[in-house]
Amino acid sequence: MRKSSLIKVLAMVVCVFMFATVVVGCGSSSDKDTSTAAAPTSSAAPAGTPAATTTSHADLTGSILLWHFNQSDGPTLQKALKAEFPKVKIDLQVTIDTNLAYQTKLTAALRSGSGVPDIIPAESAFVRRFVNLADCYDDLSAAPYNAKDVTGKMVPYTLQIGTDDKGVLRALSHQATPGAIGYKRDMATKYLGTDDPAKISDMLSTPDKMLEVAKTLSDKSAGKAKLIPSQDELYQMARGARENPWVKDNKFTIDPKMTEFIDVMKKVRDGKYDAGKKAWQNPWTASFADDVTFMYAIPTWGIPYIIATNDKANVDKGRWGLAKGPWSYFWGGTWFGVYSKSQNKDLAWQLVKWYVSDPEHLKAWAKQTGDFINNTDLITELGNDDSFINKTVNQNPYKVWTADDVAKINGALFTDKDDTINLAFQTATDDFFNGTTKTKEDAIKKFKDAVKAKYPDLTMD
Repeated sequence: MRKSSLIKVLAMVVCVFMFATVVVGCGSSSDKDTSTAAAPTSSAAPAGTPAATTTSHADLTGSILLWHFNQSDGPTLQKALKAEFPKVKIDLQVTIDTNLAYQTKLTAALRSGSGVPDIIPAESAFVRRFVNLADCYDDLSAAPYNAKDVTGKMVPYTLQIGTDDKGVLRALSHQATPGAIGYKRDMATKYLGTDDPAKISDMLSTPDKMLEVAKTLSDKSAGKAKLIPSQDELYQMARGARENPWVKDNKFTIDPKMTEFIDVMKKVRDGKYDAGKKAWQNPWTASFADDVTFMYAIPTWGIPYIIATNDKANVDKGRWGLAKGPWSYFWGGTWFGVYSKSQNKDLAWQLVKWYVSDPEHLKAWAKQTGDFINNTDLITELGNDDSFINKTVNQNPYKVWTADDVAKINGALFTDKDDTINLAFQTATDDFFNGTTKTKEDAIKKFKDAVKAKYPDLTMD
């Protein structure tokens, strides 16, 4: 999971977000190669492209077709845009991406050239596919967009991911998504003797220490307390902590972090330290409010849109804490661009530009939700603000997720094959953890065979 997130300082916008429950985007490793994307190329404005407008947001008129892949995130985005652009009609259509339904629908629309949305959101698992797909996103480095005017303070990896293989900037994100561990302070105090984030971070700083915590929880609760709800928590951490993408130069590679994950998770399952739930399903979401499951993978957007959404009774009570875990990772994110053949390019760009780059909007949103915004100056400012405490975790999230953390994120880990390969990996390893597949080697072979069947041209390691 996770969780793929909006506001301006104006009171009207803030009020909208007081009722928002899900971030738009979810979304998201420390790689030795922290190079940023190649500089986006520039080109002349496409024929028929309208000139950039100078009209105030409140006076802009027109109609925009907006698609989204999340049934909560889409309406949240729509409300925020309506508050900022009150005279613009925003037609929202949501197709949940279960079994790639959103991607399939978008691909079909692009091929037919009919019914394609003016604004196209894409989640981290598949954004690379669409930024490289012909006739999908327009060139944001070109006029009238001139995106370089608003990208100077964005976190480099977010630009790297939104740039196609030819160096053309196609999509932008409003957030950065380093990850941490969210834990229940009451359970920490009861079973571990402290709820202090620094001490909990030390207890979880290596896989072996984390397994010791799992055993302590189990022993002191007579088997009731579980370290994690499912294998998905450790999987998200390990996947985001890789140094190598699944595919590079047409070669398929299994990063050592993923084999380490298999070993650790097998010990967790054999020790009965996880609750055996599946991420994003009802038993998993219900576990946030219980006193059984101790910790979760929580990316930046996970505070408001995983924890607060699923443990509503404790949103403002500081029940939760944030700690560092055994692997430094990132998870998720949503990118936005303008359809290359839209008849409303300028209007669509005004909405996208405001949403991903307006400093007042981003700062207000950060203070309202605790999410991690895509602006390096504001990241530093909020990190130095001792009064900026998120009530859900009773901490300043910008002291947990720092500018140094986001600087280490390697956008090259994202590929256009991620969603398919990730699903194949989880299917193969689930069978091993459940005992259907008897050995780790057999599970890895099943994984490789599934990838080879889907992508026969890949060179296998």
